[in-house]
Amino acid sequence: MIVFLAAVALSGPLVLELPDDKQPYITVQAVVKLGVLNGKEQALAQILHDTLLDATENYNEEQIWQYSTLAGESMRCTLSGDHFRIQLAVPKGQMSLAGELTSELLERARFAEDVIQADIVTTPNRPASYWSELLQPFKLDYRKIHHEDVVNFYRKTFTPENTTIAIAGPFSSGEGKAAMDKYLDGWSAPKRPSYVRRYEDPPPPLLARHAFPVTTVELYGPEFGSSEADFAAHLLVTSALGVGKGCSMFRILREKMGLSYIQQGIVAPTPGGFQTHLVMVQSPAEDEAPQVETMRAALAADVATWDEATRQRAMGMALAFLQNEAIATPLYLDGAGAVGFGNEDKVFLTAYWTEKMGHAWDPAAILHEMRQVNLDEMKKMAADLVANAQGGVIHGGS
Repeated sequence: MIVFLAAVALSGPLVLELPDDKQPYITVQAVVKLGVLNGKEQALAQILHDTLLDATENYNEEQIWQYSTLAGESMRCTLSGDHFRIQLAVPKGQMSLAGELTSELLERARFAEDVIQADIVTTPNRPASYWSELLQPFKLDYRKIHHEDVVNFYRKTFTPENTTIAIAGPFSSGEGKAAMDKYLDGWSAPKRPSYVRRYEDPPPPLLARHAFPVTTVELYGPEFGSSEADFAAHLLVTSALGVGKGCSMFRILREKMGLSYIQQGIVAPTPGGFQTHLVMVQSPAEDEAPQVETMRAALAADVATWDEATRQRAMGMALAFLQNEAIATPLYLDGAGAVGFGNEDKVFLTAYWTEKMGHAWDPAAILHEMRQVNLDEMKKMAADLVANAQGGVIHGGS
């Protein structure tokens, strides 16, 4: 798939074109960057995520869904640690509609006050999944949020300089850029006052309990940088620790110690880079808290025994999910879960990786950087990750 860098204008969003006549419809993936958020802003982002697709200035909810499902793919919005992802699809030959719908959501979303107030009440009681809670394990306070806070957060966040758009499907080069130029013409960031008093908001408390019938025990490592080499090395270490039946977590935590029935290493985005999460899922019990240190000690001991076969196995797993698309990926770059191998996710990766790393997603380049990591480097990185990771337990039950 050839990527055409279709717009680099400072006044508008970056637009990437991926013409492909083999695709049955046009898909649009818009990535809106998020910075470091305080507790209130995290709650605002969640409400914006919940209500963004409800209506715009020119279309009500029924009209939005009627247009967005013409190609057989529903419109969706997801929220991750460093971005919003907006996905829509339109039939072949309907590029103008793609531009119009994209513009409506990025510039003119309409947040009805009654919808916002209802979401403030219901959001704390309906988490998406325990996996999403693991990536954002905070107890957010929605009580002091008002309708105008959501509107202002939307206008501050959804700006041209924060947005990267990838368009793929059966169209001619230049057609996607032209549609986005037409409908996003005049989109600009709101004027900010020269002086704004900012009150420090304390970080939200960690979530201690949820309603899911499982307990999750987690080690989440320090944030690491967003260079290609650093990302590749940490992804290799995560594969050795927590991907597949031969990984440390499966062999030690599940088979040897019987601590978990699901275990997984995850790489998830943060505003400054990425973060590795090592997660084990178990039935609720009374003595889960000490298991954080039990988990840490067990993994540290296993890392010390790694040999060249461990490195080769981790490389094989990375090859399977990056190039051969043969196993589930540990890349939780989308707030809804792991990024898959379908066309929509590949288009999303083009937009996201360009925004994050400055170039298109390239699995071969990541694998190349992985091969440069020797066994000693890999063991040291893994030992440092396990030793310096923070621990957390979210207890299952009511």
